[in-house]
Amino acid sequence: MQGSIREDESAGAVGSAALSVASLFIVVIMVIALTANPIAIGTGVGQRAPDIEGKAYDGNGWYDFDFGDYFDLTWEDGNITGEWVAIEFMDTDCPYCQQTAGQYGDWANFFNEANEEWSGPHVNFLASATELDIKGHESSRTEIQE
Repeated sequence: MQGSIREDESAGAVGSAALSVASLFIVVIMVIALTANPIAIGTGVGQRAPDIEGKAYDGNGWYDFDFGDYFDLTWEDGNITGEWVAIEFMDTDCPYCQQTAGQYGDWANFFNEANEEWSGPHVNFLASATELDIKGHESSRTEIQE
């Protein structure tokens, strides 16, 4: 039987090359996985918030917002010269969120470079208003502004 793998002198070389490429690929993936600096993304303390995009209200009107614009990728732990961000993930029908709204306003006034008692960076306070799936409830921009 002519042309079979047994008689094909280059079949071994092709198989060997494929095995070498696959091995190299696995080694590269392992090196990346072991040396990468993972960034925890979520809503917990110390985690990077998800990249939020949408409309934001700043007290004067609505504008396009992209949270990624706040990221300073050169920031290092202990650096207080940049701006910090505190985010409250809330729903306008959440009783806890309603009770603590005043506290966030107090913190926004305190953690501000205009306050002489605070010697740290300016802290931007943001609230991400998320509408929960509650029957008979719809959030409105007016409700969020209030």
